[in-house]
Amino acid sequence: MKKIVIIGCRGQLGQALMQILTPITSYDVIGLNSHQLDITDQNQVKKIISNISPYVIINCAAFTNVNECEEKENLAFAVNALGAGNLAIVAADLNIKLVHISTDYVFDGTRNIPYTEFDYTNPLNVYAKSKLQGEIFVEKFAPKHFIFRTSGLYGHGKNFVRAILEQCKDKKEIKVICNQIVTPTSALELSKCIISMFETENYGLFHATCKGQCSWAEFARVILHIAKLPNEIVEVECSEHNAAVKRPPYSVLDNYMLELTNSYNFPDWEIALAHYLRNEH
Repeated sequence: MKKIVIIGCRGQLGQALMQILTPITSYDVIGLNSHQLDITDQNQVKKIISNISPYVIINCAAFTNVNECEEKENLAFAVNALGAGNLAIVAADLNIKLVHISTDYVFDGTRNIPYTEFDYTNPLNVYAKSKLQGEIFVEKFAPKHFIFRTSGLYGHGKNFVRAILEQCKDKKEIKVICNQIVTPTSALELSKCIISMFETENYGLFHATCKGQCSWAEFARVILHIAKLPNEIVEVECSEHNAAVKRPPYSVLDNYMLELTNSYNFPDWEIALAHYLRNEH
């Protein structure tokens, strides 16, 4: 039985992976949260991962609050960069596979065509810079690595979809940013993609999102349409939304390498969203 370690098992992606992998009898799935494993502590990482001796590590742990990362830069780099590096070193020492999750925010969004894995990165904020450094450490230290960049992730727990639905309870009109373009991606669909890859030897960097693109305001409108809610979405620009931290205005990813190397096919983002809403709400 192959042991699968999921680090950050209480996050949106971690929960989705646990949900899919746990029933599979050929896997022994071990979920670790931040209280059980501090990935910024190299000695702890080495001890715990060595004792488990897994087939693959899936690192879903991250400091993802973009605004807080600006205020807590040291913590952002400790978790998103150093933590990823610690896991990569241990994975290399034990000759095991490492799956690492990254972000569309590594790009500056100055163009209006989807980014491939071969496009130059230019992160605009501390969160994005720390995540890019995490990618660099994983690529440098762990030969058997899969790095997945994703966009607009939602699943179990706190996310954009739930935030919109919660606001609908109290507000008739909801203000949502209209000048940032992303691809909403279901944690469940990303989990299926990851699982389809980690049994292979197609190591490297992959973009992994649902198909299509939209603004956050358009995303919100589709949420309300599927949920059959009468509320109104009011479009605002980032400058009106008191967005103190720079974010890429366009961060749509092209799943170029995934389509070249793997048969997994992401659905359109609207289809994945409808499935999520049917099952979650």
